[in-house]
Amino acid sequence: MAAIATNLKATSWYRRLLGPELIQCYSASDSEMKVVPVESVLGNPDSNLEIVGLYFTPVFAMDEGNVMAKLLDLYRRVNEGGGVPREGQAGGGGRLEIVQIVLQTNVDCVVTLTDVEETFRKLVKDVPWFAVPYRDFQRKARLWRRFRARAAAPSLVLLEAASGRVVTGRGAERLASDPAAAAFPWRPRPALAALRAAPLARAADLRPADLPFRDADGAVIGLYFSANWCPPCKAFTPQLVELYQRVRERGQRFEVVFVSSDRSEQSFAQYARAMPWLAVPWAEGERRAELAALFSVPGIPALVLLDAASGRLITPDGRALANEDPLGHEFPWHPKNVNILSERYATKLQDHPAFILFVEGDQREIEFAESVLRPAADNYQLHYQPNADEDYFLFLIGCDNDTCDLLRDFIGIDDVVPLLTAIDIPSGHVSIMEDGEEITEESVKNFVTKFLEGTLPTTDIIMSDIQLNDSSVNVV
Repeated sequence: MAAIATNLKATSWYRRLLGPELIQCYSASDSEMKVVPVESVLGNPDSNLEIVGLYFTPVFAMDEGNVMAKLLDLYRRVNEGGGVPREGQAGGGGRLEIVQIVLQTNVDCVVTLTDVEETFRKLVKDVPWFAVPYRDFQRKARLWRRFRARAAAPSLVLLEAASGRVVTGRGAERLASDPAAAAFPWRPRPALAALRAAPLARAADLRPADLPFRDADGAVIGLYFSANWCPPCKAFTPQLVELYQRVRERGQRFEVVFVSSDRSEQSFAQYARAMPWLAVPWAEGERRAELAALFSVPGIPALVLLDAASGRLITPDGRALANEDPLGHEFPWHPKNVNILSERYATKLQDHPAFILFVEGDQREIEFAESVLRPAADNYQLHYQPNADEDYFLFLIGCDNDTCDLLRDFIGIDDVVPLLTAIDIPSGHVSIMEDGEEITEESVKNFVTKFLEGTLPTTDIIMSDIQLNDSSVNVV
């Protein structure tokens, strides 16, 4: 597995993310579209490239905000003007390059490849940038999932050209609110800076906001994204109040900051009365929206836990973890490399592939599963590169419970145990360790290595109608 990591590190982030070739968009009006190596576009050291924009365009989405025209204007102004401002540096900046990802949402037996090509040509033929090849359906779908691009409107994700690190995933929204691009490339400030920007209020009485964040009594800060109009939120808030009080009674320094998605100040005030913690004041709508964007909060309720001293993210899954551990025995739920397959992780399987060892549900079998999975999981985590790796793999223990039964039915695998599997729902593939092979630390490492290399035989997953969803409400 170390050899794989070495080889992966030698491959550029953009090649691993976007593939070996791109299409030059303005050549789409020619009979033969020009295909160029990705290195010539994003890896040329003489190009002075600073920012790479991934521009996601669903084929049948309405461009109501006229994102394309605004992006064309931005592209020309940046590259013909002073360039992208470099963080912490004065003087001229670098170039902006755009890679367009066109998603044909109705590629099925009725739509031919000729139709797909024709639609692609129409969308990209008049723009000066590049695109992921129209035939690379699987890569485009992975990119769409990874960056959580919208299905009904264009999205713009900005990346650092040097590292592939995400600068902002809300480029289209920022372009709409800042059409002159005065703050481009819209680098977000750290969460702690946003929290320290102005005093917080005490939620229950909503006296004038007079509490500086530095005075908040917490080694762990929970950002609670919620709203009075949201039924799941109103059900979860009493649970969080009880957890908050239990944790603090044990002497753990935990503070919560309510970040409201309410639609009126009256609704906000009514809801906040039941909360014994702090709140971002209602008047600071921009700061509330900024915090939600920083953590890509897709729905509410959401509880994001941070280290109060460093601002380091502990977990974005506080709501689900509080449901699993209502007494907070394992609070603040620092991430583990090996986890039990619960409903929370079943939901994540829609976006992440996973190595899952199915065992009986008794404690001895769970301990065995963790002991053989952990070395491979620790090694994988050690070499994982979040800015370059296409997928993040989970390492899970599947016990004898309803969630595992549901997943087995969904995938179509037998209920034998122990059973080591690699399940990649996003790509529609599953691999199973050969029958009769002993499950040991070494055999698990070999299985993981071969799957990452792409040398294990796979079977296509025949998707059932079973849904693996949570109960969040979209933020509107």
